[in-house]
Amino acid sequence: MKVTVRLLMAVMPLLMLHAQPALAQTGSLQVKISPQGAIDAGAQWKVDSGRWRDSNYIETGLSVGSHTVWFKGEIDGWSEPNSQTVQINDGQTTTTTGTYIQQLGSLQVTISPQAAIDAGAQWRVDGGPWHDSGYTEPNLIEGDHEVEFSIIAGWKEPNTIDIFVNVGPTTTTSGTYTAIGGGSLQVTILPQAAIDANAQWRVDGGPWQDSGYTEPNLTVGPHTVEYKPITDWKEPNSQTVQINDGQTTTTSGTYLQAGSVRVTISPPEAITAGAQWRVDGGTWRDSNDTESNLAIGLHTIEYKQISNWNEPNSQTVQINYAQTTTTSGTYTQAGSLQVTISPPEAITAGAQWRVDGGAWQDSNNIVTNLTLGSHTVEYSVIAGFNKPSNQTVQINYAQTTTTTGTYTLQSGSLQVTISPPEAVAAGAQWRVDGGPWHDSGHTEPNLAVGTHTVEYSVIAGWNEPNSETVQINDGQTTTTTGTYIQQLGSLQVTISPQAAIDAGAQWRVDGGPWQDSGYTE
Repeated sequence: MKVTVRLLMAVMPLLMLHAQPALAQTGSLQVKISPQGAIDAGAQWKVDSGRWRDSNYIETGLSVGSHTVWFKGEIDGWSEPNSQTVQINDGQTTTTTGTYIQQLGSLQVTISPQAAIDAGAQWRVDGGPWHDSGYTEPNLIEGDHEVEFSIIAGWKEPNTIDIFVNVGPTTTTSGTYTAIGGGSLQVTILPQAAIDANAQWRVDGGPWQDSGYTEPNLTVGPHTVEYKPITDWKEPNSQTVQINDGQTTTTSGTYLQAGSVRVTISPPEAITAGAQWRVDGGTWRDSNDTESNLAIGLHTIEYKQISNWNEPNSQTVQINYAQTTTTSGTYTQAGSLQVTISPPEAITAGAQWRVDGGAWQDSNNIVTNLTLGSHTVEYSVIAGFNKPSNQTVQINYAQTTTTTGTYTLQSGSLQVTISPPEAVAAGAQWRVDGGPWHDSGHTEPNLAVGTHTVEYSVIAGWNEPNSETVQINDGQTTTTTGTYIQQLGSLQVTISPQAAIDAGAQWRVDGGPWQDSGYTE
């Protein structure tokens, strides 16, 4: 026992000497940032309150448990990802990612004056495609951009603009062109009588000017000359003129003596339903309106189509100087017609109808604006069908008359005779188009007009006729024949012994004549 105690006492200091405290559990974290553009702009990350790290950096020595990953904000043109909570495990590298979103804005540029726009002025941003005034360029990165204006003849373009595009509302800016040089415009009006009636002109919507006046200080480029409407005269059409630097452009406009037209529409019910008129394809006008300043000569009056009424035919009227020509148009009440065709096979084959020799219509089409009273319905001719007879229908005001037309299939019959009688007796038959078998002499009715195939049955000992194609005609019986050919063979009989043959032995078949040995029947 003493020995044992001494040994334990000797070991205890050794055990105590080698005891060590437990090591803490740690792991690592790697964070990948995207896209590359955000990285290039300075995007970084950090864990908890640590130092900012670049994409793909591995942060080591992190305690096991939850940690927070933060992404650097205030990166120009980019929105940082939300912070993340990650789990660190002992001896492992946790990985995660963070995606920055590019911040985009838009830019709208307005160009002035309008004359520069008309001359082709445009703008572009950062050397991109050219755009017209008022266009909005989308998807621009937040930050500084350069707006450039195109070079056009006769104008000095605005200086290039450096502009900061923000995220959210559209950034706007403008550019003003200035005319280089300028010219003048002189307009002469004809005839003198129109001038005496106060005919005038103006350029680009400006003040009215008298004949012979010279408008100065016009920008180089195209301009529009307009002539004032005056009573009893038809003004010239507007003109586009070219102004050149340092020059006076001249042009002229000739007024034509004019008159007016007034159209009265009847009955009042048609007017209430929307009936109107117009001259030479112009603006629709109400009954008793007056269209003035029409050139002297012939003009066309047209009437508007309205439901349940037939409009009057177009009219040609004579317009005279300083006079009002009057005319009238009477609408007539109308109804509609719908025709249904049967059977469907006839429709598929192209069956149609028409009323009073008009345009052909498909089954169930509705023809509107037919005058009240009797009308004739006609049906088209199609192959293989008998069309319905023409019909007379009554059209009533604001109603749709309906009628039907039934096509009948054109048909004929077929009779087939089989020969010889021996084949008939042996069971020979025929059929048409794969139908039921029939005996010789049978007549098959109600076959559609056209071609059909006749087939003959197979019977023992006979070769059947080949199939044939026959033509069926409307209301007629087509006849044809089919001849079977009997199948034949030969028979040779040998008798033995020779001594019997020598004694006169013979043979015969089916009670026929006697034959010698070796004969072939």
